[in-house]
Amino acid sequence: MRNLTIAIQNDIRDGFLSFAEIAHKHEVPVSWVNEAWDMLCEQEMQAETADYDHLERDSDEEYIPDPDSWYEDQYDLGDY
Repeated sequence: MRNLTIAIQNDIRDGFLSFAEIAHKHEVPVSWVNEAWDMLCEQEMQAETADYDHLERDSDEEYIPDPDSWYEDQYDLGDY
């Protein structure tokens, strides 16, 4: 069953077939293809949330300018 779900999700990702065509290809109801799509969306949302959480943790650190930075000297960023 897991292999079937993965195969359906791969066909969805490829984007060449409609959901009805994917269902016909794998001899399953269209509702199964819809469920596989929902699972893909959920996985993508979880991945994005994990990436965002990681960025949030990194951004908690206060920016301290490097006094030897050529970029800051060139653009005179001051206290930004």
